Amino acid sequence: MIYLILLMLVLLPIFIYFPKPKQNMDHADCILVLGCPTHEDRSLCQTQIRRCKKAIDLWSKQKAPLIMISGGKAHNATCEAEAMAKYIHQSDPQIPILMETRAMNTYDNFKYSKQLCDQHQIHSIIVVTSTSHCRRSAYFACKFFDEFAMIGDDEPFSLKKRTREFFAKYNTLYCEIKIKLKKNRGSQH
Repeated sequence: MIYLILLMLVLLPIFIYFPKPKQNMDHADCILVLGCPTHEDRSLCQTQIRRCKKAIDLWSKQKAPLIMISGGKAHNATCEAEAMAKYIHQSDPQIPILMETRAMNTYDNFKYSKQLCDQHQIHSIIVVTSTSHCRRSAYFACKFFDEFAMIGDDEPFSLKKRTREFFAKYNTLYCEIKIKLKKNRGSQH
């Protein structure tokens, strides 16, 4: 019984701060694809391919007239957005693509994509990311966008990825608490 209570206490913040996001939107101004690292040889990883295919599918179903890809050179010398845009254009050169090439993490994906969206009068987005990444991505998306939906890329279940995301959510909360405490100390002086 005590283990069940402890488990509930550990999981409770996850469900409070990272609720299941809206997953359906009939139409949006843009499909935002979140980047992830390419292989060292500059080839796309399976996650990037799944995300690109999902975005192409949504675009072909006319869910949005435009695809934006967000991701810089976060983990190696290859720009994630450029590599993924090349893949999409090889599938269909007619797809209009915007690239955000500065993001180094999920927060940056939304921060810099919002700047591009503002420049292009984009108000609503459908975010494509890994299924395991949707809740944490939605946490950041709501800081920048009022109208968004999250679509998972149909990744196969991976305990490793789910565990990584579990700890990443707690790291996100830890960073948010640090920022709020720092702001509070600054406002008291």
